[in-house]
Amino acid sequence: MQDNNSEVFEYGNYKFQRTDGRYVLELNGNQYIFDNTPYDLSDVNIENFNIESSKYYIIFNPDEKDLNLEYSIQKLYLVLRSFNVNIQLACSTEEGCDSNLPVKTCDDYAFYFKKSDGIKIYNDNKCVVIEGDNQGLSKGVDKINLILLKVI
Repeated sequence: MQDNNSEVFEYGNYKFQRTDGRYVLELNGNQYIFDNTPYDLSDVNIENFNIESSKYYIIFNPDEKDLNLEYSIQKLYLVLRSFNVNIQLACSTEEGCDSNLPVKTCDDYAFYFKKSDGIKIYNDNKCVVIEGDNQGLSKGVDKINLILLKVI
């Protein structure tokens, strides 16, 4: 179905379709959702990182889990899965953690979500740490996903 309110914008050789306030990128038969354009993310600094393992944890603090955090985790999860990376959710603390989830630290390869003011993305041991408020986490995940997809 064609949305009459949709628009297309280009970034390099990539076309993003704006639909329902989000941006959809079709790449290699997959659709990836972004809340920010690559242009919106130019001020988001990130340390270089590489996917160095076939298994990664997505670590979060159970006390910070809400719909915004779950949405950001889901967006990262979908891109990592498209690279055949085995993803496992994990908690940063035992307290409040679902009994089905392991408790992990940055001794394992992971993306670690932390709620804080502003936005920071940095490496800590084997983790890529994404720190921010809801908007910051969303921007951080979009930036990481665009890097993983080699768009930026």
